[in-house]
Amino acid sequence: MKKSPAPQKRHRSIFYLCICFWAIFIGELLTYTWCRVQCTNVGYALNRTTNEHERLLAIQKKLQIELSLLKSPERLVAVTGRQDQHKLVMPTSEQVITIK
Repeated sequence: MKKSPAPQKRHRSIFYLCICFWAIFIGELLTYTWCRVQCTNVGYALNRTTNEHERLLAIQKKLQIELSLLKSPERLVAVTGRQDQHKLVMPTSEQVITIK
């Protein structure tokens, strides 16, 4: 009796079905791994940016303090030596312009 080709075709189709299943499964694993790596990289970048922001805020605060010290009338009098020589006086309220 002759063997029919049907069992061989069924085995071949099951084999291809298993290959497709494993290919999809491995593709999903690779996609998941890629997403996790990207999430970790974004977390590191966010941490670096936050640290840089805090560093720049500290520098800004130091510069504001230095600016207020440099603008103080007492310092200007100390640097120039005498107040009456340069006619340094505190400005009146009409002379002060507030910039926002």
